Amino acid sequence: MKKIVWLTAGCYLQVDLPFLNILSQRFDIEWIVAASNKSYISQHASEYAKENHINLHLFDMKRKWYNPLSFKESADVQWYNIDNIVPNVDNYEVFKRILNELRIKPIPFDRIKMFMERIYTSTRAKELEAILCKHSILINQKMC
Repeated sequence: MKKIVWLTAGCYLQVDLPFLNILSQRFDIEWIVAASNKSYISQHASEYAKENHINLHLFDMKRKWYNPLSFKESADVQWYNIDNIVPNVDNYEVFKRILNELRIKPIPFDRIKMFMERIYTSTRAKELEAILCKHSILINQKMC
């Protein structure tokens, strides 16, 4: 059986569960869930993994996803190209100055649109569906 690695941010757990159930029938899955080890998300992922014979690895998030300290110079910042929307700052004075500038300047809708198109959940779901179809994996008990 082929092996795949699947990474899930805790906030997207419910989105990934239906896909994992289907994929686990064809692949040996190494599933990484990024969430606090003490959260209900980790508990739910553990139960789901056990029921579906999926190898689970919990990546303990020390901070919440929306905490700015979680994103400073991280792989997420690079992949999502967040610096293209708003720069990374080291102190409150710079943060205050940038916010004031952003309040006055026109909103960069073109950059925000590009950012959203890349991460928008329905777009990602369509891309995943295309991959599943390409490999003849059933979706909701139906072939593509």
